Amino acid sequence: MSGSYHQTHARRRSSQAINLTVDTTSQTQTLLTSPSHSTYSDDTAVGEYSDDGIDGLDIVEESVRKAKKGKGKWVGEYESIMMEAPELPPKERYSDTVGETSEKLAPPSGWRDASSGYRDTKRKRGQVCCRFFRTVFLAATAVAIGYGAAQVTRTEKVLKPSEIRALAEKLPEEGERCNPYDQHGVLLVNTSVPYENKWSPISAPASCQPVDYASQIWMYQGGEMDLTKDLEHLRNKTVVIFGDSVDRDHNEHFCGFARGRLEMIGANHPWAPPYPKGEELPPVEYKDFLTGLRQWPSYDQSRPYICHVDTLNLRILNVFHYGFRGYTKWISTHPHYYPPAAIEDRFDQILVPLMKTISQTYGVPEVPDILSIAPGFWGLLRLSVETDATRDALIREGKLTTEQAYHDYDVWNNMKKDQRDWMESRIFTVLKHVANGWSDGEGRVKRPRILWRALHHIKEHHNIPFSRLHSLDQIGRSVVQRLVNEGRAAEKGEQSWKAWVRKASAKVGLKWKGEKESEALRLGLGHRLRVDEWGSLMIGQEKHFRDNVHPRPLPGSWLWANMAMNQLAMLDEDQAAVEADEY
Repeated sequence: MSGSYHQTHARRRSSQAINLTVDTTSQTQTLLTSPSHSTYSDDTAVGEYSDDGIDGLDIVEESVRKAKKGKGKWVGEYESIMMEAPELPPKERYSDTVGETSEKLAPPSGWRDASSGYRDTKRKRGQVCCRFFRTVFLAATAVAIGYGAAQVTRTEKVLKPSEIRALAEKLPEEGERCNPYDQHGVLLVNTSVPYENKWSPISAPASCQPVDYASQIWMYQGGEMDLTKDLEHLRNKTVVIFGDSVDRDHNEHFCGFARGRLEMIGANHPWAPPYPKGEELPPVEYKDFLTGLRQWPSYDQSRPYICHVDTLNLRILNVFHYGFRGYTKWISTHPHYYPPAAIEDRFDQILVPLMKTISQTYGVPEVPDILSIAPGFWGLLRLSVETDATRDALIREGKLTTEQAYHDYDVWNNMKKDQRDWMESRIFTVLKHVANGWSDGEGRVKRPRILWRALHHIKEHHNIPFSRLHSLDQIGRSVVQRLVNEGRAAEKGEQSWKAWVRKASAKVGLKWKGEKESEALRLGLGHRLRVDEWGSLMIGQEKHFRDNVHPRPLPGSWLWANMAMNQLAMLDEDQAAVEADEY
């Protein structure tokens, strides 16, 4: 690393570890920067971290220029530039002023004589003025240098890399529960060794590191280890994932990792809920693509699955939905489809009845501990199908030229304003619906915790264009954040609620269909609703997909499994805090 690097980047990299000190005894300045490589050890001292920049930056740049000219010298693995300080007043005039304000600077000896002589001659007056401004300037410079170095003027105390990282990261405040998957980190991947696939936080403390629940479940199920404290959090728990084939894969892969028992709840399964009244049979012209009969297909890819981990009495249930759109002719003829079509109806008529059956069979609550809901890719797929159909119809009817139609109805065009508004309204309605699914009507509803699984980035795909995928992700996150803010405002009391109402109408928009304070408090979304960032953590792993959309078990589902089990553990901790009135 050359000196020019620091000259170029000193201002815009305020987070660079820098320790600039002034030793008033030796009148020597030291610029100490972090190593030129990325490997740090906790026993190596590096410069003190500062987000305030350096007031004496001109001196830093001067030191760099001198180092480039050969007047500096390199010391060890760090770039330590030793040089003569600029001329300063005699020691007795300024040595006690470093780190203090210039107003407290003691005037140099002879000041009064010089000032009185000012009245006699212009020459003396000029000398006195010169001395005065020189003294003030140098004193201010010394103060700025001392302040820019975080007031490390005599001890030259420096921080270890571990201390720097602790200061640099926004760590949880005292009393908060740390989620390691909320920390900046790197996904380590090994497609041959499952337990080497893990999220590695860059600078989280030892108390905020991911637990490898998947490996522990595997060994515990196989009798290779005793029950651990980590696994205690998973006993007698139920997780429901309400989404698409990506979520189905997660459940299937998790069951393999856990040595569990995977069960498909097909049309003839004793637990299968009945079809809606009037929809027991498909339309007359419909034929099952497998049998040719007039019956709804029992296609395994869209039927519910349940994974049993018997030794822990832990289970994961996944239920399929077709996005936020309701019944259309196109969806009714798709091999994945069986009624009902609307996501709210599938929640009420499939998911909730299945939870009642599970409760009766295994002696667990009807309310799951965690409900993960994803917007899924079906909504984007159906939107693309409609866009293509509209384009073709306009060309066929001669209303647009082929060139104009392909330009105006390109699926890679982002969603229009009315489409975005519709999507926002549907996400809001669906989240409110599932939040009410198991509410008891008394105070805050503690369970289930609701996770909005944000969509992951996929390979290029005509029916799921990146522009629309990103828009859907942003809309979903926005709705979740507003619901959380609304819930927290209700929890904090009347004044906070009134402030939220003013903000919601002024900034959030009048279209926001907020709740009354009592209803928002009852739903408890301020502490129940969160974003599942699995998709964000999978960015860059498209190589490890089995097709354009679906990640392979490693690293995708292994990461998901540990993140889901971590949510169960955090749920127990939060519950204990609520009961102790510490939440």
